[in-house]
Amino acid sequence: FYHIPLEIIKQLAQKMVVISYAANEPVFKKGDQGDCIYIVLDGKVKLHEQEMIIAEMTSTDFFGEFSLLDNEPRSLSVTCTMPTKLASLNRSDFYLVLKEHPESIKNIIEALIRRIREQNNKIFTYLKNREKELEEEVSKKTADLQAKNTELSLTLEKLKQTQQQLVMKETLASMGQLTA
Repeated sequence: FYHIPLEIIKQLAQKMVVISYAANEPVFKKGDQGDCIYIVLDGKVKLHEQEMIIAEMTSTDFFGEFSLLDNEPRSLSVTCTMPTKLASLNRSDFYLVLKEHPESIKNIIEALIRRIREQNNKIFTYLKNREKELEEEVSKKTADLQAKNTELSLTLEKLKQTQQQLVMKETLASMGQLTA
């Protein structure tokens, strides 16, 4: 929110509540009802979908901004990865300040949209990298399977030759007995 006048930032800061969390303590879970934004004052949090970490946030980073704009449930879970202090601002306090300064709405919306775009880019990059990793893994597994298939074919061919030799030996042995 660096484009927002300092006066508005101060008003928003006065309405914030500071909360301390322990390491591994959840801030909220996916599906929880949200009505506030959080700013990391100290520590570190991870935004995640079960075990998949989407992002990690440290000092001055913020999350939960969607909750200022809509009434939807949280889209990700957030858990502290170390002892962490967060400042939270609820939607009603946020809107009270905006009513006093309607000219700042454009700047705030631009900041939130920029954040959403950054998050989209991170997700897109993650998915592209993951796609490459999976393609490499599939190629490696395919090569391994082809090598094993070739090995099995050679083993089968040797077994057939051995079987033919055994049949030939049996035939020769039988003919030898008949001759004797």
